[in-house]
Amino acid sequence: MLKITDEEDVGKNEIEYLVIGYGSFGNAICKELKNNNAKFFVIDKNESKIETLKDENFDAIAGDILGDEFLKSIRIPDVVIVVTSDISANIAITEKLRKFYPNIIIFARASNDATKEELEKKGANNAIIPQKIVAKFVYDELKRLEKASHAKKLLETIKRTKNRMAIVVHDNPDPDALSSAITLKFIAKSVSVDSDIFYRGNIGHQENRSFVNLLDIDLKKIDESIIDIYDTVAFVDTVPGSNSPTIKSNIIIDHHQEENVLKTDFVLIEQYGSTASIMTHLVQDLDLKLPTEIVTALLYGIRSDTLDFTRNTTPADLTAAAYLYPLANSDLLKQISSSVLSTTTLNIIGEAIRNRVQKGSYLVSNVGFIRDRDSLAQAADFLLKLEGVTTTLIYGIIDGESIYISARTKDVRINIGDVLKDAFKDFGSAGGRNGMAAAQIPLGVFSNVNDKDSLIKLSEEAITKNFFKIVGVEDLDVER
Repeated sequence: MLKITDEEDVGKNEIEYLVIGYGSFGNAICKELKNNNAKFFVIDKNESKIETLKDENFDAIAGDILGDEFLKSIRIPDVVIVVTSDISANIAITEKLRKFYPNIIIFARASNDATKEELEKKGANNAIIPQKIVAKFVYDELKRLEKASHAKKLLETIKRTKNRMAIVVHDNPDPDALSSAITLKFIAKSVSVDSDIFYRGNIGHQENRSFVNLLDIDLKKIDESIIDIYDTVAFVDTVPGSNSPTIKSNIIIDHHQEENVLKTDFVLIEQYGSTASIMTHLVQDLDLKLPTEIVTALLYGIRSDTLDFTRNTTPADLTAAAYLYPLANSDLLKQISSSVLSTTTLNIIGEAIRNRVQKGSYLVSNVGFIRDRDSLAQAADFLLKLEGVTTTLIYGIIDGESIYISARTKDVRINIGDVLKDAFKDFGSAGGRNGMAAAQIPLGVFSNVNDKDSLIKLSEEAITKNFFKIVGVEDLDVER
């Protein structure tokens, strides 16, 4: 039995709670406190309720907290929860407690937004509307069950594989795509399905190469004739059509909202900051224990695609990272993060700085003939750090066949993918996401040009002029 005296030693580090009022809501709170081994006692005016509480081995006392003599006779702990069914009484109790105990924390039950506001005026730190709590709990539970059903359906789709599964990522796979792919491979292996990871294009970015090497990721180049031997094909961090138009799909997992995504056995597209976050939640729903290397890869994938949680970050990305962080290998994380900058990339960044043309906060630069298209993205990222610059577009000519364009923006008012599509729809193709975009223009557009210098000059005029026109700064003076 609780001894309510001024001298009682409750422990310096233990929080104690007082629950005032014992109805159905108060009962739920008491049970939750008990389940979490919290120290608490209950006060209610109704003596029969107090006897019921005592029968359940709860510390309880009968009394009216609004009575001055009763209030003086008890010790009030640091946290008080006022949950009687009489809302006007809750307001009066809150006001009185705040007057006598200005430093305690008070939670109080409200019936609607108006009484919530009144309780907070009277001194409640937080006014609770039970109906809203129940509604939120039901909604959260429904979302949890929905996500669990996604994981179950994914596993069922993988289990139908008779031979092997192919996992296809986008042309130039980054840490988000790669970490998601190796996680899906692990999920498949958990149900005895072997798989291979495929990509088209190149891995030129130093960070991406370091990621592949340090994690020993086995990648294969896409070959449609070889893909045919796989009876299940999964697209991860990409969708069918852009990089692999002729390949069938059974599974699509992505975090980019795409139009006209083909219906297939399993499609999961969540507007998170990274596909790695989606994969993390799937693993949690499947209750799988990931190897440390994959945990570390997923954490880095989330950090990379959200620019360390500064770009398009959602609560789902944060909760995924919070789950992964204590399980990750910090030394491996540092190794991946400290990838070196190649001389080639450094030279291209130098060319981008030297050839930059700026109008307002928009910067464009031509780096001429290059071999590594990933360096364009690194140059675009680098120049975005310049003071007064919110959007960058860097382009170069690769393999004597196409002009490749990489763009970045931190201006939330514009969709950089749509800007490139509008600017170059008459010349080539473009697309984008998350403040980044890319475009490709075949050199056939300039088929009447014979020498390199003329080609660079004409492409510079066409690309710079069209871009500045679309973003509406064509009439501004040029800054260099």
